Amino acid sequence: MYDAAKTLPKAQVAFVQAPILNDKKDVGLVMISPATAPQAAATDTLINRLRNATVPGALNGSTAKAYVSGQNAAFIDIGDRIYSRAPWFLLYIIGVTFIVLAMAFRSVVIAIKAAITTLISAIVGFGVLTWVMKMGNGLSLIGLDRTGPIESFVPPIAFAILFGLSMDYEVFLMSRIREEHIHGKATIPAVRSGVAAIGRVVFAAAIIMSSVFFAFLLTPDRVSKEFGLLLAVSILVDALIMRLTVVPALLALLGERSWAMPVWLDRILPKLTIEPPTEQPSVTPGLEERPVPVT
Repeated sequence: MYDAAKTLPKAQVAFVQAPILNDKKDVGLVMISPATAPQAAATDTLINRLRNATVPGALNGSTAKAYVSGQNAAFIDIGDRIYSRAPWFLLYIIGVTFIVLAMAFRSVVIAIKAAITTLISAIVGFGVLTWVMKMGNGLSLIGLDRTGPIESFVPPIAFAILFGLSMDYEVFLMSRIREEHIHGKATIPAVRSGVAAIGRVVFAAAIIMSSVFFAFLLTPDRVSKEFGLLLAVSILVDALIMRLTVVPALLALLGERSWAMPVWLDRILPKLTIEPPTEQPSVTPGLEERPVPVT
């Protein structure tokens, strides 16, 4: 008979419980307790070994089926699923953002710049989250006493939230800059006027949202802390560094090339105006406005 317990490394397993069978003895549950912590990489290695070597070896030549379950195993499955779908997820979000911004501002440069700067903000946020949660730097400042893995569902959800907020800041800023530009100003004066007019709004919105997410660090739940730290840092980087520093500098550097749009793409994309110009009331020639007498 195949002894599954003997195939497991003793350094990774604390104990293997005897099978718990149902009344018909056709279904059994075997409890395996790892010797390592749930967040340790060795625990994931143990699960992979169970699935790829131990369990298939125990059932070799048998019609029985076995499944490896538990919290760690579930997180591994969820992570693999999310990782396999990540390219399509990113392509959808970035693709839709590119199309909408290109329609609104009639510029592929603006659309590409928005996507790239938001990705940079997300990368910085993920880096800080890894530096704290997995490497253990500053854990005591957020109320934790040990490192651990980052839940696999945190990055895609947080990335979608960040992308939505980032595009809000982008639209606020670029709509005002474009408004100044289409009214006759060159790119650099338009950028100067747009940032002066809307920069305070973007700054205030970023401070408010980051403060809300930093408040998540006060909760005892580890997942809430991960969301709060990731989103708060990413939003501050996106608004203060990307939108109010990098984007104006890039537009000033590119000048009129910032509004470049291929002719064929301009014909394909529908016309979309975020803030249509206000129509001024026309005055009939020859008529003068007279004060209305008050009786």
